[in-house]
Amino acid sequence: MLRIIGFTVIAAATLALTACGNPSGASAILNAPMTAETQRAPLFHTRSSVHGILYAGILNSSPSEVLEYEYPYKHISGRITNAVALGNCCLHECNDGMIVDRAGELFVANYGDNTVTGYATPEYLGKKPGTLLTVISSGITQPCDLAVDSENDLFVTLGGGHSGSALNEYAPPYKHLTRQVYEGCAIGWAEVNSKNELFVQSCNEIDEFILPKWRKHVIYSRLDHPTAFAFDENDNLFVANTGNSTVTEYACCNYSGPPIQTLAFRFDELSQIFVYHSYVCAVNGGNSTIICTAPPYTSTITITNGLYYPGYAIVDQHKNLLVSNCCPAGRIAVFTWPWVTGSDGGNLSRKLHVDAWPIAYVP
Repeated sequence: MLRIIGFTVIAAATLALTACGNPSGASAILNAPMTAETQRAPLFHTRSSVHGILYAGILNSSPSEVLEYEYPYKHISGRITNAVALGNCCLHECNDGMIVDRAGELFVANYGDNTVTGYATPEYLGKKPGTLLTVISSGITQPCDLAVDSENDLFVTLGGGHSGSALNEYAPPYKHLTRQVYEGCAIGWAEVNSKNELFVQSCNEIDEFILPKWRKHVIYSRLDHPTAFAFDENDNLFVANTGNSTVTEYACCNYSGPPIQTLAFRFDELSQIFVYHSYVCAVNGGNSTIICTAPPYTSTITITNGLYYPGYAIVDQHKNLLVSNCCPAGRIAVFTWPWVTGSDGGNLSRKLHVDAWPIAYVP
């Protein structure tokens, strides 16, 4: 799920979906008992003294660590090692295995020890940055994709490399499992829209779970092996179909109708799709490109400079495009706006000399 902080960014990773569990593809929800401990975390707080922080989950490091880079990302400004257990291969961990919630808590999916840990960022009130705040182990096996809603509920997809069919929900202070979703196939991506409704891609459909009772609604019109999706700032849904190399757009908020437009794309081991204002972009790991299109959607721009199996992209508050790349030659690439001028392959401003796969950002 790609996330653009300050804008709507959502990414989705892709691996071939394989049937497992329920052969019908049906999903099931289990509600765990709610407790008095599910109070909400404080609202997100923005400091004027910092112009954005990039967090990089470093692979092949001992001890495992998350590095912090303050804008303009020239130097390491912080380091988190306490209870971090990232593995050493970007096939196991997920490109979207870190996220910052509205309270300013950074969550890390730790494939190495089957936990999800949370840390204070400079935006978290009352705690020193880097302080370990949360350790979630209940019900966690090979944590992968992470998502949060506006009330700071945390959603964890299980199964390294997007291979699992279960998703867990945890409410603050994250001591107990709140709810579980089981799908009939591997979950390729999960995201929450601005209405706090959960969307899960599995099998050849996208399941929408509608509040307050998580009533399930299935989105399938004109989908062809969907493997990634994103929302724009108006909650319009964009779905990448690897079966026919298209992106289908569904108008908010009755997604059951036919798509309002279909965009032709070229996918090669799609890692993510994201929307930035009117730009629709696909991150292609297989051919190390990012391809974007904008209205009237008759042409595309292609970013290639500094990319090596790109996995996850974030647009910061300065319009910089931050892209993680797979190890062993992976580095974080930073592109300034406009990301492409003419046919130069992208306005690459710098590469951070670290092997990072999951990344996150706080404005």
